[in-house]
Amino acid sequence: GVLHDPSMAEEVQVPDDTPLPAGEQTLAFQIMLDAVGPPRRPLRECLCGRLRLLPYAFLAAHLLGMESACRELRSVFLQEPSVILQSLRIHKGDGATMRRALELGLAFCTAPKRRGVEEQVQAASLVLRVIEGDKDDMGELLESKLGSLLHAFRVAHDLRTTETQDKVRSLVSRPGILKRLLRENELADPHAEALAFGVRHGIDKQCHMQVIHIAAEEGLAEHVLLALQQGQAADAKCPGQPGMTPIALAAAGGHFDVLHLLAQWQRRSGPFALPPRMRDVL
Repeated sequence: GVLHDPSMAEEVQVPDDTPLPAGEQTLAFQIMLDAVGPPRRPLRECLCGRLRLLPYAFLAAHLLGMESACRELRSVFLQEPSVILQSLRIHKGDGATMRRALELGLAFCTAPKRRGVEEQVQAASLVLRVIEGDKDDMGELLESKLGSLLHAFRVAHDLRTTETQDKVRSLVSRPGILKRLLRENELADPHAEALAFGVRHGIDKQCHMQVIHIAAEEGLAEHVLLALQQGQAADAKCPGQPGMTPIALAAAGGHFDVLHLLAQWQRRSGPFALPPRMRDVL
């Protein structure tokens, strides 16, 4: 049907199949009543302590044709999507509601978004489809844009879906995928924060080489530093090649800047023993 937002004098087309589970529907409409007052209260204040209801409130605002409220809820969501995603309870149906809210424009904004937010929102839509059993294979959806793997992993972690996290880890462990991820994603691009998050939370857990090993082998000094900062060790043993460490891999490739970085980091953080043939290099 067509509803009106008196404050905007604007028509809003409301889909007939917009889902709102009964309990959350009641709470969502109560939030909207609290917001319009009197006295009128900011929706951010009305949602305090009840962030998981944001997608329900957005659907309620759509049903009521309250475009100004929709804009306010978009602003709250886009400020920090991870916080909202972490508040959701997938087993209570929040995932389907968030997916529908995203389809209806919860993340739509003409103004520039903070770096990485657009990628995070796209990944959220994808992960929610995967959780609901979308027939499309996740690998086919992601391999054309490898950076999406990083954001999908973070969203799956935010939503506490270990099955989806393991699916991403499995994709990353395919031959050559992790190496391509590092080569194709510079640390100045929107994927940098997601890469740091992935390293910190073990996105490479199923791989034969950790991020720090591949970065050292490829001579990617900035990626080596990121891996060190996120907790990977300068002398970590390579899971797939016992005895191969980041130092050894960097030395084999002649990446002296990486060698210097690894040695300096290890001297700062604890005792470090270099193989005899490499001591003269550093």
